[in-house]
Parts: sequence; structure tokens; C-alpha cells
Amino acid sequence: MEADCCGIRIAVKHVIHIGANKTASTLLQRRLFACHPTLAYLGEDCRDYGLMKPILETLVQKDASYYDESRTRDLLQKTAAEEGKGAMVFSSEDILTSRHPSVCATRLGRLMPTATVVLVLRNQLTVWPSWYINHGAYLKGVPRRYWRRPVTFDDWLEYCFAFPDQTPVEAMNYWRHWQIFSKVFGAENMKVLLYEDLIRSPDAYYAGWAEILGIPPEEIAALIGGQRERTRYTQRRFVFDQCKATVPMACRLVEPFLGSWLESGRTAQVSLPPGRELQIKEYYAPGNRAIAEATGLCLSLYGYPV
Repeated sequence: MEADCCGIRIAVKHVIHIGANKTASTLLQRRLFACHPTLAYLGEDCRDYGLMKPILETLVQKDASYYDESRTRDLLQKTAAEEGKGAMVFSSEDILTSRHPSVCATRLGRLMPTATVVLVLRNQLTVWPSWYINHGAYLKGVPRRYWRRPVTFDDWLEYCFAFPDQTPVEAMNYWRHWQIFSKVFGAENMKVLLYEDLIRSPDAYYAGWAEILGIPPEEIAALIGGQRERTRYTQRRFVFDQCKATVPMACRLVEPFLGSWLESGRTAQVSLPPGRELQIKEYYAPGNRAIAEATGLCLSLYGYPV
């Protein structure tokens, strides 16, 4: 059965997946949302994403002077009208890294007012090392001569916490985002899953998504079980790049001869610098306690700062 909301003919279920970052969002987008036959999907790696990308990015990140609600509604209506779909999913982990996530939440509330909002959490003590290796270890958004120069973990963390609204710091403030979206969609429509369950208790994780999407958990397991999407930096490549920052000429001379050796071996891993673990715990513990109380989740079971 379908109903009208804000002029959009919508499927029975509406789902908005807002991340969080480093919680296998790409895996969900590529392997589940874009591939399951009963899901109509809008987001990265959806069908015709190249054509839809400007509209979706504007919805999430751009000022109202760029945002066209009518055009966005038309896109949602077209997606929701696909034959044989039991749920429509909009997914974007960029919402949490936006400087103004409440703007996006308000827009989505107008477009998909009956949606269930899904937030997947991950222990911040493990998110920071992963985020650093994959995104923070090399300079970005700088003049070309400085582009991709290595940055130490401690220096990057110091910068991030000095400018929390412009860096990943607030993207991991899960309680803030839970409050923003629950205010728009209602606490009863907020669903919180744990990344750690995907790793340690996958059946429970699949069951959580199955209930939300209305599809059998075994079908979810078949699509995403044991899969990995993002290319990982190897420990060899990571260490070599750090050395290259110290002795650039010598490393550039030998790099062409190392070839595939640098890209093979185990995935890169780093430990939090001394003193940073306490800083991270103090920053996120109050919010984690609040979201645990609101959802009934035992975050301490997986070592979350509480």
C-alpha cells in the first residue's frame, strides 16, 4: 500500500541511513541498498548516481540558496514509484560531517516525514585510528606542493580537537546527531545499530537491519556477509610514506623498485598517541551515556567511552 507525503508517492517503508562514518556504510550502500531487489535506493553507488549526485549533495551540504526542494522531491517521487519495491532508502554518511546537520534533517523531515532514521555507532576509540589511516594521515585541501604530505597522528588529532566544528570531531558526537534527528522524526522512529555487532555478532546485526527494511536476515547476510569494500592502506605503504616525509629524496629513488610490495601485506594499524585516549574519552563519554540511556544499548560491552 502506498500513501502521499508532501506530494511524494512513497513505498510502505521509508528509511534514512545517516552513517556514522567508518561503520561499513559503503558496504551497505554498494552491497545491500543498491543490490537488493525490493529496495529503492538513493545515495552513493545507486543507479544513475552520476546524474543524481548534484541534487543529493546539495540536499546534504549546501546552503538554502542552492537547494531546490521541488527538484529533490521529484527525484524522491521517481525513486519511490519503482515497481516491486517494499522500502525506499536514502543513505549518506556525509550528513554527520556536515557543519550544519540540522539543516539536512529539517529538509529530510519535509521530504520523508514518516521515515525511520538509522544511525550505526562505532566506539570512538577505534574510529579515530581508522579515520586517521584512511583520511587524516595525508594533507588534503592544501596547495598542490603540500598535497598528500604525511601528517603524524598526534599532530592531526591536535588540529582536529582545536577546530571541532570543521574536523571529524563532531561527526563522532553521536548523541548530538541522535537529538537532531529525533527532534525532527521522533525518538520512536530512531534506530541505533552497532558496528561492533557486524564484526562480532553479525546475526544480531543482520536481524536489526532485517526488521528495519522488512527483508529476511539471511538475504542481508548473503549480500554483505564477509565482504569488504574500501581498499585498505597496507602497513608497508603507511610506514614508507611516513619515512618519505623525513627523507624524501632517498624514498623517491627506491619507490619505483618497491612496486607491489608496498601494496601487499597486512592492513595498516596505528595506536592512539599518549594522552589522546583520555581526551577522546572525556569528550565523548557524556554523550555516549545519554544515548545508551535513550536506546537501552549497553555501549560499555564494546568498550565505548561512558
